[in-house]
Amino acid sequence: TSMQTVSSPAKLASKRLLVVGAGGFIGGFIARQALERGYDTWVGVRESTSRRYLTDPRLHFAVFDYDDPDAVARTLRDNAPSARGWDYIIWNLGATKCANFSDFNLINFMYPRTFVEILRREDMVPERFLYMSSLSALGPADEKDYTPITSRTVPDPNTRYGLSKIKT
Repeated sequence: TSMQTVSSPAKLASKRLLVVGAGGFIGGFIARQALERGYDTWVGVRESTSRRYLTDPRLHFAVFDYDDPDAVARTLRDNAPSARGWDYIIWNLGATKCANFSDFNLINFMYPRTFVEILRREDMVPERFLYMSSLSALGPADEKDYTPITSRTVPDPNTRYGLSKIKT
């Protein structure tokens, strides 16, 4: 069941969603849409994350320290709605600006990789895991012929951000 094809919020009363990287504009939008569509919604944030877009009292907060894999595992276990975790997880966390490439690599490649490894180890693999990224991972668009992007499009990122995102 995708968020786009859900017909009735009542059908989803038991569906639980975790939005990782929910503090920004896009994450806040995802969380609001999830609530409107009937999902029981958790938002994964850091201690320092702004809650500006996360004001709905129905949201459940899970505060992560992504630099510490043991802490990530504890946070998952402590906040999971069941021993199996969530039905769906949306990974929206990412850095678009960093002082050096190693920070892009850490945040955009190592954090999601470690998170998924922990989900597997803890037997919390969701029914669906959606990894959000940007078109920057593909590289510049064809602005001459406007050739559509397809599954055969060969990625050619030309920024440090794009390079870090394509690795995942």
